[in-house]
Amino acid sequence: MVHWMAIASPPIALAVIGFLIWRERMQHREAEERYWSPFTAAESDTPDNYSSFSLEEELLQQMLASVKAQLAHLRGQQPGPARSKRVRKLRADFHPDRHPGAGASIQAVLQEVSSIVNTRTESLLVEDARASAMADAVAQGIRLGL
Repeated sequence: MVHWMAIASPPIALAVIGFLIWRERMQHREAEERYWSPFTAAESDTPDNYSSFSLEEELLQQMLASVKAQLAHLRGQQPGPARSKRVRKLRADFHPDRHPGAGASIQAVLQEVSSIVNTRTESLLVEDARASAMADAVAQGIRLGL
């Protein structure tokens, strides 16, 4: 079965990141409210089932599925400046500095995904640089009449 993030575009992936950041903040807020509440956790109406939930693992799996689909799409494109631009945008979309409001756990996941994206896209950028250099050499040869 194909995961829905495998076919998602970068804006959708960023929307998911935003939603997960919001959900993490809401969970943190609820945890603080439970802590400062005059009731104990057993007396509270809010169930305490967050310990079994792994936000980091869910986020990591969704991001990796999205990155895998986007990399497959990029590999199918012709090398050149257009693909280089898309690769740099993909790298920027998953860079932790682009999401300063994210919590520490999401920043850790973004750091891991960013590292994977950078490693996997390095060869694409090298191919693109070679293609651009070859195109420039051909254009220069045509100008020189070779």
